[in-house]
Amino acid sequence: MLPESVATLERHLHYWHFYNKTGELVNFYPHVKTELLQVMRTEIDPYYHLNDSCPACVVEFINRLFKWYDKQKLSGTLPRK
Repeated sequence: MLPESVATLERHLHYWHFYNKTGELVNFYPHVKTELLQVMRTEIDPYYHLNDSCPACVVEFINRLFKWYDKQKLSGTLPRK
């Protein structure tokens, strides 16, 4: 995993934590969505398409990306600082 991807995911991890605690995705700005989508396409699926007019699709995107990130952290495959 690229260090830039890790930095982006860590910077925006609070969105996922807040969603898991409250069930709401608040202040999820377009530039954040774009950054996370770039990580998804770089690290997981280069052909991933996000329908950002569909709230359920955005939530599925956030869940998939950050669950994948958690698995990477647990497996120890993240780059060292």
